[in-house]
Amino acid sequence: MIVGIGDNCIDYYLPPINIKRTGGNVVNVAVNLRKHNLAATYIGTVGTDKKGEIVLSSLNKFGLDTSHVSKLDGETGITEIEVVNGEYIIKSEKYGVSNKINISKETLEFLRKNAHIIHLSITGSAFTLIEKLKDLDIPISCDISNFYLNYSKEDWSSLLPHIDYVFVSGGSNLSKEEALETSKQIFSFGSKNIIITLGSNGCIGFFQNKVISQPSLIKPSEVVDPLGAGDSFISGFLSSVISVNNTSDQHLKIASQWAAETCQHYGAW
Repeated sequence: MIVGIGDNCIDYYLPPINIKRTGGNVVNVAVNLRKHNLAATYIGTVGTDKKGEIVLSSLNKFGLDTSHVSKLDGETGITEIEVVNGEYIIKSEKYGVSNKINISKETLEFLRKNAHIIHLSITGSAFTLIEKLKDLDIPISCDISNFYLNYSKEDWSSLLPHIDYVFVSGGSNLSKEEALETSKQIFSFGSKNIIITLGSNGCIGFFQNKVISQPSLIKPSEVVDPLGAGDSFISGFLSSVISVNNTSDQHLKIASQWAAETCQHYGAW
């Protein structure tokens, strides 16, 4: 089982699209695993508002275990989004109570008994959560998005040594040389595997002494909405990791296939 611990929100696509979808990195990863009939659990917090009810209802529809989701007085997070020429623009983000996550003794025991991989995200309080999770002896993945330069070496040294799979959003403007330099910096903290997505240019994986490039599996003209593609990429990658005998090449290809699927509709799933 893959267990996601972290953020959730309502993704609100502003007019003229004018639709709302449940989202958040960790939620998206967990739901995409369930869509592919894989065991997954989401652990997080929603507010006591209507948005919180929508989040829980959406997750339950996919058969996702939400028994470890807490409710706190306050608002569930919301992200306002515009899609322009196949690219999404985040106009505003309000995290609400979704980054206030309590890891109880019961939760830790559940993880020890059931989790094969734990997935975290920077936007979902990874820096705080790692203190309770780092000694579980369970592989941990983390999406640090494009925030690498936003934090200090001291911050990263508290997190990255405990992360087995680091996912970085590089974007299509990041060159492979720049990706290599970023990977070297992250490796210096002790991370084992680093995967950098490059938008329409695919992705590149740094697996200790092995570097693998994977082209994008969707044409830019076929992209409806790229929001959540990176989260689907992570889901696909982790699904391959827990499969018997899959190689690093296969991890990246499956991840890219799942990301391409997500790009063809509005919303992360």
